[in-house]
Amino acid sequence: MLNRTGHVAECTGENIFMYKFGKIYTPDVGADILLGITRNSIVQVARDLGYEVVEGPVTRFQLTSADEIWMTGTAAEIAPVTSVDGRPIGDGKIGKVSQAIHARFHDIVTGKVPEYDAWLDYVN
Repeated sequence: MLNRTGHVAECTGENIFMYKFGKIYTPDVGADILLGITRNSIVQVARDLGYEVVEGPVTRFQLTSADEIWMTGTAAEIAPVTSVDGRPIGDGKIGKVSQAIHARFHDIVTGKVPEYDAWLDYVN
């Protein structure tokens, strides 16, 4: 979905991220996006893994030329995108960066990473 200025904002209920030139890009909160808890978590996890995360305007062209794209949301957690408008993204397969972030996020939400215990509420 595009915002009123024609930049990429989000998907229909998920936030969007792209990887290109060794950096992760995602629309900033001024781009009329959903202020997602999962989005904020993924930004933090990516930075903690050493990735530079750039929050700012994202164009449709940037998406179609990205090495990787993924969406985030409560239900999906991280969902890779392998094509946009019928064009493959990168090599058309799930990318290594999104896989690494997803694996770390999964470990966090299943209580395997003590540094993130404050993010969790255990239910017995």
